[in-house]
Amino acid sequence: MSLKSSSTLLFVLLFAFLIGIGTTAAQEATITLMPLDSQGYGLRLSPDGSRFAVFEMGVIHGDEVDSAYLPIRLYDTASQTLLYSLSASTDYAVDAAFSTDGKRLVSYHGDAYLYVWDAEAGTLIKRIPMVNGLNTLQFMPDNRTVALMQSALPTLLLLDTETGAITSVMTQHYPDIGQLRASFAQKIAFSILGLSASPDGTTLATATSYDDIWFWNVADGSYRPLVASEETKPMLGLRSLQYSVDGSLFGFADTTAGQIRIFDLQSGQEAHNLPAVDIRVFALAPDSQSAAWVDKGGMLHLVDLTAPDTTRDVALNLPEGIRVVAPIGSLKYTSDGQALILGGLVNASGENAVAIINL
Repeated sequence: MSLKSSSTLLFVLLFAFLIGIGTTAAQEATITLMPLDSQGYGLRLSPDGSRFAVFEMGVIHGDEVDSAYLPIRLYDTASQTLLYSLSASTDYAVDAAFSTDGKRLVSYHGDAYLYVWDAEAGTLIKRIPMVNGLNTLQFMPDNRTVALMQSALPTLLLLDTETGAITSVMTQHYPDIGQLRASFAQKIAFSILGLSASPDGTTLATATSYDDIWFWNVADGSYRPLVASEETKPMLGLRSLQYSVDGSLFGFADTTAGQIRIFDLQSGQEAHNLPAVDIRVFALAPDSQSAAWVDKGGMLHLVDLTAPDTTRDVALNLPEGIRVVAPIGSLKYTSDGQALILGGLVNASGENAVAIINL
């Protein structure tokens, strides 16, 4: 083989190697695993990413109350130090949410009370009696109204935390009770899952147990499908519902199909449909230019949405026994997009962790 031919072959092989790296690159990131005593917990990140709240999931304990796990723990993200232990309820928190300005935290508990906390001082502001069976909540952009979801009977409530009054009820309406019964007979175990409020507060997004996506109009309580599924049995596959910061995009993880689906809300068209085998949690970056997801094996995948065929894979090396579980898992970017917080992890031994990934 001539020198010229050898040089040409070497160039071709080098080019092919570089192309391979560009397609899927396994790279390290700075990962901090904060030890946490928990068998299974929910995590909520403050909007600026400076703090996160951790609450034990009662269902993990078979609803047997262990007073040691009842307090909501509020941590500083940068130092991972415990700031406050919020304790007032006689039962586990079912869900919690920060206000959009980060000043308040609300939590709904198994005792059917909503607790409103001063998230900066770590003190209880008030306790509001609610109905049983609520399971998801989110602060609206006015930092006063909280949206609460009762999944078993597809219903959304809007609550004024200043007055304690329910200001709106959104649900399916039927012409008569017979049609209601027929609908439930046709779709067994029909419910709504997940909840995300649009940044302008005009719309609430929910998923159904049959893998539909519904958008609810806050002004009049009507709803319309963004995704209409043809499933004939409950799949419970749609998770991690979220709007982009500017409200132009809406995305979610489809754990049934192994996909990430992101819609352009102005056109109503699907902007991205990304393969995501064994996906458990998903996050959309603050600049809407990238996304992240974690699979059941604990591998973090970073996707550049301007070049979606290019991924960066990061092995999180979660300790043995720790699992990422879709229903309670949480993956969130900090507001500057420079870090990800992975929480909502499960470990039967109680030797759990929160993963903080600096990108």
